Amino acid sequence: MSKNLNEKELKKDGSIEFNEFSTLIRWLNRYDELKKLFQQIDVNDDHQISIDEFKKGHELLNLNTQLLQLKFNSIDRNHSGYIIFDEVKPNE
Repeated sequence: MSKNLNEKELKKDGSIEFNEFSTLIRWLNRYDELKKLFQQIDVNDDHQISIDEFKKGHELLNLNTQLLQLKFNSIDRNHSGYIIFDEVKPNE
């Protein structure tokens, strides 16, 4: 959850308004969707996505290899050759 929601939007009495609650629920749903997708692509269950797993996970999108490599590199922030979940989860 964003630091903004924690510090700025949370009232001093510990309550949140509907729009803040709605933002929280959307964030949790997005996180859950990303986690499930990550787990589906990570076929060997090593908690990281290799370039081969990434390519297989994106075959349905019919993207060319060069574009896939560029997308992979942009997600692989630490340039390890693998995508870990921390690199794709929403910012907290």
